[in-house]
Amino acid sequence: MTATLIRDSQGKPIYNLGMIENITDRKTSEAALQASEAQLRKQADQLQQAYEQLQHTQIQLVHSEKMSSLGKKTELK
Repeated sequence: MTATLIRDSQGKPIYNLGMIENITDRKTSEAALQASEAQLRKQADQLQQAYEQLQHTQIQLVHSEKMSSLGKKTELK
């Protein structure tokens, strides 16, 4: 809502001018955007964790293969 006091040439108030705007759609869109951003952040975190786990497993696999080539048995953790 916006309101403005309209005055005459001597500064005396003569009437109020007001405008009301329905912002329901904007608020609904903002809430949907926030939910979408939260979901994307969650997915990005999950992807980062999966990537880190993959790197860890890859390092273990390389280590295991090196030890195997030397004739030693290792177990992946």
